[in-house]
Amino acid sequence: MFSVNRWYAEQNVLVSVSVVGRDFEELVKQLYLVPTVHSGALAWIATNGVQRPVHYYRIEDEKVSPVPMLFDRIEETLANP
Repeated sequence: MFSVNRWYAEQNVLVSVSVVGRDFEELVKQLYLVPTVHSGALAWIATNGVQRPVHYYRIEDEKVSPVPMLFDRIEETLANP
């Protein structure tokens, strides 16, 4: 698993994205989706509001979770790999 986090100060939210794969090559093949997830996250926030300070998305088998899992702390994402 590879995770990348980005803080959006204007919205006061952390968007965390985990890319899951069986090996390094599979992870790399899915990285192109990360910018799309961040764009979608901002659109979701614009429609639904922030609600919680951490929004977690997962990419696996080139599929992106359609809505974020919402958390109060980044450590909570570790329980949802």
